[in-house]
Amino acid sequence: GSSNNWIWAPGQCSILSELGTMHLEFQYLTQLSGKKIYREIVEKVRTVLQEAAENHMYYNYISSSTGKWCQKYASLGAMGDSFYEYLLKSWLLSGKTDERARTMFQNSMK
Repeated sequence: GSSNNWIWAPGQCSILSELGTMHLEFQYLTQLSGKKIYREIVEKVRTVLQEAAENHMYYNYISSSTGKWCQKYASLGAMGDSFYEYLLKSWLLSGKTDERARTMFQNSMK
């Protein structure tokens, strides 16, 4: 398959909140199927986000080709809100073993 970003997103970049949604869905798919490949895919995305973070800040749009922020606007509203929510939910869904998600959430709330 192929992937595309929303044409209206700045620079046609990926939207932070959607990346959080994707992570949670693929994590659950791994639990249901027993296939680790789904979680491994989204862990790579999480790594890119962590490496791009500035002082634990995650901006709303990131380039899927470069791993760089498309702009430096962060929000707990539209385009960003559910990313943070899903970090916490990912930790809970994992039975509180996904320490990376917990740490990313806690650090971003400082």
